[in-house]
Amino acid sequence: MSVGIIVPLPAYTLDPAFIAKKAEDLGFESIWYHEHPVLPVKSESPFPSTGGEIPWTYGHFSEPYISLAMAAAVTTKIKLATGITLVPERNPLILAKEIAVLDLHAACGATAHGCSPGSPLPLDRRRASLVCVLLQSDSGSTLARRK
Repeated sequence: MSVGIIVPLPAYTLDPAFIAKKAEDLGFESIWYHEHPVLPVKSESPFPSTGGEIPWTYGHFSEPYISLAMAAAVTTKIKLATGITLVPERNPLILAKEIAVLDLHAACGATAHGCSPGSPLPLDRRRASLVCVLLQSDSGSTLARRK
């Protein structure tokens, strides 16, 4: 059975490279980092896991693609993944390039990318579709070439 690990990454407490290497050494199949780039200062809705306010650490998450690049530099087997990428908050061309380059340099050549529209914003389907088309097309090789 393959087991992965999801790690929230407050920028000031955890080194993504250290966590990924340790997860690989412990035999995890994959490591998943997610993003929370923009959070409301105050929310009328209770946060699901606390029933109250959004935990203050959520406002300090590391950028997932930089964190995964750091992980790729020190690992050789573990699969690298984003648990959530908030597509509407990113430029689709830059996001496709970041994913392609990360996939090129991931030690095992395997990355996975979960996408979300975020909340309460509606998913911009054109933006998400463009990222998918860029990554799946032959012209995506201009973004990054496989070895």
